[in-house]
Amino acid sequence: MSSVRRWYVYLVSAISLQAATWAVIALLRNLALSRLNPPPTAIAFEIAVIVIGLPVYLVHWLWGQRLAGRADEERQAVLRHLYLYGTLAGFLGPFATNTFDLIGSLLQVKSTLDRQPSNLTSGNAVVYHMLALLVLGALWFYHKRTVSIESPGIPERGGVPTVRRLYVLGFSASGLTMTIIAIINLLRWLMAQFGVQQISTSLLGVGLTAEITRLIVGLPLWLVFWLWAGRLFNGPSEAERESALRKFYLYGAVSVGAMGAITSATAILASLFRSILGLPSSGDIRVQISIILGMGVLWAYHAWVIRGDAAQAGEAPRQAGVRRLYAYLIAGIGLAALLVGLGGDVSVIIRSLDQSFGSELRVQLSWFTAAIIAGLPVWILPWRQL
Repeated sequence: MSSVRRWYVYLVSAISLQAATWAVIALLRNLALSRLNPPPTAIAFEIAVIVIGLPVYLVHWLWGQRLAGRADEERQAVLRHLYLYGTLAGFLGPFATNTFDLIGSLLQVKSTLDRQPSNLTSGNAVVYHMLALLVLGALWFYHKRTVSIESPGIPERGGVPTVRRLYVLGFSASGLTMTIIAIINLLRWLMAQFGVQQISTSLLGVGLTAEITRLIVGLPLWLVFWLWAGRLFNGPSEAERESALRKFYLYGAVSVGAMGAITSATAILASLFRSILGLPSSGDIRVQISIILGMGVLWAYHAWVIRGDAAQAGEAPRQAGVRRLYAYLIAGIGLAALLVGLGGDVSVIIRSLDQSFGSELRVQLSWFTAAIIAGLPVWILPWRQL
C-alpha cells in the first residue's frame, strides 16, 4: 500500500473509531442514568455519530486488515503500528482516568466528586465510570490482541520498535509520575501527624484518600509497563539494549530526581540560614523532607538501573561510557547549582556595598549560600570519579 493510502486509511479509522467510541459511552450513560436528564437533541446527536462513524470505521479498518493480510510489508509498516499503538494509548489513558475517578468516587474524594455531574449519587457515579471502562477495555483488548498477533513477524530494528518503546515508556513515565507524587504527598501527610493529636477532616478527606487513589492507579500502571520494558531489554534483541529512548527515559528520571532533591535540600538550608541571619523561617521543613525522600527514591532507583544496564552492555568501553554519562549528568546538575549560588552571592556582596544589608539581601544570601552547599557535594563526588 502506498504511503498516502496508508495515511488515509489509518487516519480515517482512528478519527471515526474515537468518535464512535465516545458516542457509545455517552449514549450508554444517558440511557442508564436517568439523573443525567439529557435533552433529546443530545441523544439524537450521539445516535447520529454512531450510525455514521461506526460504518466508516469498519469499512476503513477492514480495508486495512485485508491489505495487511496479503503482504508482510503492510503488516510491518510503521504507520500501521503508529495507528495501533496510538489507539491503544488513546483507550488506555481514558481507562486510567476513569479508574481513578471510579476509585475516587468510592472513597469520596472531593476533587473527584467535583468533576462529576452534580446530580449523581455514589451508586450512579460507579455506573457512570464502569460503562466507560467496559467500552474502553474491550476496544483496548481487541487492538492489543491485534498487536500481539502481528508482533512476532516484526523486525526488531526500524521504526516499529521505536513506536512500541514510545508507548511502553510513555505509560511507564505516566505511572511513575503518579506514584512519586502520591508517595511524596503521603509522606507529607504522615509527617503532618507528628505532634498533631487528631487528624483533621480536611487532611483525611482531601489529602489522604486522593493520594491513596493516585497510588492505587499509578503504581500498577508503572509496574506493568516498566516490567514490560525490562523484558524487552533482557530479551534477545540487541536493539533494545542499545535503545536511545530507554537511556533518555532513565537519565530523564535521574535528572528530575536529582534536581528535585537538590532544590528541596537548598530550601531546607536556606530556611536554616534565614534563622541565623535573624529572618523568619519560610514554609514547613516537613514538606521539603518528603520531597527529598520521594525524589531520592526516584534518583537512587534509576541510578541503580543504569548501573545494571551498564553491566549488561558487554563490552568494557560501552560499560565505561554509560557510567561516565551518568557521572557527567549528576556532576553537571551539581555544578549548575554551585555556579548559581556563587554568582548570586557575589551579586549580593556587590549590591551590599551600595545599600544597607537589609532583609531582601539577607534572604537572597541565604538562598544562594544554600545552593552552594547543596550543589558542591553533588558536583565534586562524581567529578572526582571521572
